[in-house]
Amino acid sequence: MGDTVDRGTIDFCAPEVLVGNGVKAHPSMDIFSLGRIIHWLTGKNLTFWPDEINECKSDNERNDMIVEFYENIGDVVKSDVDHVPTRNLIIKLVKFNPSERLSIDELIVRLLLTLRCQDGLL
Repeated sequence: MGDTVDRGTIDFCAPEVLVGNGVKAHPSMDIFSLGRIIHWLTGKNLTFWPDEINECKSDNERNDMIVEFYENIGDVVKSDVDHVPTRNLIIKLVKFNPSERLSIDELIVRLLLTLRCQDGLL
């Protein structure tokens, strides 16, 4: 934690890495990536980005499109993932603002409660 991050797999990379200039690594980046992976595994659409992002002529134009896309990511997930509990989890994991994403501890508690409910333990 704390190392400088300046690249990643674009489809799974946290927006602060994509638009930032060498941001410090933080667990919220991994939480974001996990949300994108779950989205990819459960969604109907395997294409994450609007085609226009690949056609950007400048980094600033690309960054503006990334910010706009991620500010509306909840709408993308809602239209792409049918299973409501999974959809709601993904939305909490891929929040644009890192401080609004679930923490690792919150994610673990949420998953444990889900498992307990499914096993009839609650």
